[in-house]
Amino acid sequence: LLTLARERDRLARRVDNLLTLARLEAKVARPHPEAVPAGSLWRQTREALELALVGRSVETHVDPDCPEILVEPTLALELLVNLVENALRASPADRPLELWAGADPEIADTVRLEVQDRGPGLPSPIRQSPEVRPTGRKPCWGIH
Repeated sequence: LLTLARERDRLARRVDNLLTLARLEAKVARPHPEAVPAGSLWRQTREALELALVGRSVETHVDPDCPEILVEPTLALELLVNLVENALRASPADRPLELWAGADPEIADTVRLEVQDRGPGLPSPIRQSPEVRPTGRKPCWGIH
């Protein structure tokens, strides 16, 4: 039953994502950016994935000096939910996920959000491409 409930929730999110994108592309809906605390986005992401996170360890850290993020909250939440879902699929179930937010040390006035999993990362041939480089606080070879 838990698997069925997880899949139902995942499918509902996919349908919502497609409908949102269709409305944006048709210019029926317009984004309304607002300042949102990073911690609030991570909390909402975890709440949206409550069933998918059952039995999984998730560590969340927001730097104390992390500025608010100017985003359209609904779209930002969809994006983060998708990233965390991907990380859950890529990461072994017995390893924690890390959700991090803080000021980007490389780009002024920018917030960096990271989803760190413990999956295998990109295959070696892709890692050797000149277009791909490790990034983040803890350099890794995943999707950035």
